[in-house]
Amino acid sequence: MSVALCSALLLLVACDDPVPFAPTSRDAGPPPVCEGASEGIVCAGDVAWSCDARGVPRMPDDCAARGERCVTGTGCRPCLPNEVRCDGETIEVCDAAGSGWTRGATCDPSTGQRCSADGCVDLCARAAEDRSYLGCEYWPVVTRNAPLPREFTFAVAIANPQLVPAVIVVDRAGTEIARRTVAPGALEIVALPWIESLRAPLGIASVREADGAYHLVSDVPVVVTQWNPLEFRLEHDCEDEEGVAGDRQCHSFTNDASLLLPAHVLTGNYVAVSRPTFFLGRAGTYSTSPGFVTIVGAAEGEVSVEIEASARIAPSLDGTFAAMAPGERRTITLARGEVIQLASEGAETCPGVERVETSALDPGVRYCDPGAEYDLTGTIVRADGPVAVIAGHDCTFVPFDRWACDHLEEQLFPVESLGRSAFVAPTSPLRDEPNLLRVVSAADANTITFTPAIHAPITLGRGEHAELELRDGVRVEGTGALLATLFLVGQDYAGLGTSGRGGSGDPGMALAIPDAQFRSSYTVLAPETYRQSWLDMIAPTGARVELDRTIVTGWREIEGTGWSHASMQIQPGVHRASAERPFGLQVYGFGAYTSYVVSGGLDLRPITPPI
Repeated sequence: MSVALCSALLLLVACDDPVPFAPTSRDAGPPPVCEGASEGIVCAGDVAWSCDARGVPRMPDDCAARGERCVTGTGCRPCLPNEVRCDGETIEVCDAAGSGWTRGATCDPSTGQRCSADGCVDLCARAAEDRSYLGCEYWPVVTRNAPLPREFTFAVAIANPQLVPAVIVVDRAGTEIARRTVAPGALEIVALPWIESLRAPLGIASVREADGAYHLVSDVPVVVTQWNPLEFRLEHDCEDEEGVAGDRQCHSFTNDASLLLPAHVLTGNYVAVSRPTFFLGRAGTYSTSPGFVTIVGAAEGEVSVEIEASARIAPSLDGTFAAMAPGERRTITLARGEVIQLASEGAETCPGVERVETSALDPGVRYCDPGAEYDLTGTIVRADGPVAVIAGHDCTFVPFDRWACDHLEEQLFPVESLGRSAFVAPTSPLRDEPNLLRVVSAADANTITFTPAIHAPITLGRGEHAELELRDGVRVEGTGALLATLFLVGQDYAGLGTSGRGGSGDPGMALAIPDAQFRSSYTVLAPETYRQSWLDMIAPTGARVELDRTIVTGWREIEGTGWSHASMQIQPGVHRASAERPFGLQVYGFGAYTSYVVSGGLDLRPITPPI
């Protein structure tokens, strides 16, 4: 398979794991907490800094070290003025001076009422009304990642932004798989068994799996991401050793993550984004790896699903799903929790544009761009009830001729939640590499423009797409609805072997948030299993944005838009971002030979007609 070749060649140029490479660096010394602040006390989280008249921070006071909170203009206090906390289900409010707590009403969970910052509230019902990425019911599902060594972990990460504990139950076909309690403000990782028929089917084939999805239910709204896999490296030799035997390192080589969307925002209308079937060859013989579109039935009963193929779709091996041709439509029925994973077709020879490697590291390797007939981007899903759809790729180069391959996945936003405008900002580069931006049209005769004008206007039909290199922030606007997707590129984007020994990075994908669905507050998470994680923000120029109660600085303007973007490295765990005006964000990270990138959250209000 192509991935075996990927791993073998990677190991020719990468044999150890050096000190983590930081995409950006900052001078040592006080943090820039006083930028834009007046003279006096300024908080960076719960550290109080005294800003002098020149904007220089002096005399930090760690309030948290003595169990207190930092209040801007005042300093350390027992609590934040007017802050709410929950003692069990009893509401407590900090007084206006920040000097202590006053007990209030006790909420009754038996009536659905839970303690919250807004009083006694049915939190799950309110989340359903708010239609955001926070929710009480989700459908995690294993997607194709065939080259992954068996010992890595499929997992969901659950962050609880509420003031009361979240009780989580995960089942499959009614059988309980896991039960956890997530403390307020905490993060819990839940490992789930691989569904091998979905992760590693034989050959290139579509798969239909009854009860193939997991069902996650929480008693309060939570944030859920799924990790395929969770780790980028294990501290032992792989069971199927393709690396250096005896080095006690097992690298995954192929990772990504998805922001899962709660059941209350799911619809039956989606347009897919993926990558073409990956071809890699030697001596005229090609190995292939497919893109996929994975559909989960989420209705109480059966749901009728129409698939409009944009590309050649492979049949299932058991004969339950026949091959599809580009432009063909087919209707199937999915039961609750049932999964169909559509795979793009392969071929024995390159059906498109071929390039031969000239590098001395491995001359003669053949790359192939098979073209649109092998790319599931633009495939349309229409259902008469709610379905969850995750699209991506088993393992692919991005672009097609730059090492190395990596797993891609992201849960698709419903068409009804897509807008006509999205901001996309490049990630912090590891080696001065760009990102790729892919724009998919969800409407006919859709004229796409870019500000600043990094490309001339493009007119796309429904399901058509355009792709370009991205090095600076841009606003993408259409005359109709669109889906913009950012791709991290291969670690050897500059040429085979240029990432050095143990290089970090490789392809990843994340959907850009429609700016009409931006929020003024987010809860995001970063795993402990990656060397480094980053958070990128896009906000109106001049807006005050805080991350973990620290003012965000270092903004770069997106020319001609009135918006700016900023990037910062973050620690593992749960983070909270807020602003006076709606803004957007994404989270990404790097490990040896791999990466992940996920959308940071969004509202999913219906703003576009079904496709």
